[in-house]
Amino acid sequence: MKKYLYLFALITLLQTFTFGEIIELDYDTFDAKVQAGKGDKPWFVLFYAPWCGHCKAMKPVLERLDKDYGEQVNFGQVNW
Repeated sequence: MKKYLYLFALITLLQTFTFGEIIELDYDTFDAKVQAGKGDKPWFVLFYAPWCGHCKAMKPVLERLDKDYGEQVNFGQVNW
């Protein structure tokens, strides 16, 4: 329970910052960009559903990570 409280506090805190841009991936672009290993950086991909409350809560965290580490890692999201 305590770790969920910390996670909620982290998500709430991160929502107050400005965010970077996340690459929207689909079936074709996922294969071409992520699985083919093209590019010089590794990928971090969020699989989400637009109706999912947990997914909506995680998106600001992904955006913050993209802002902080976007030059080292590619960040993408897939509407699963």
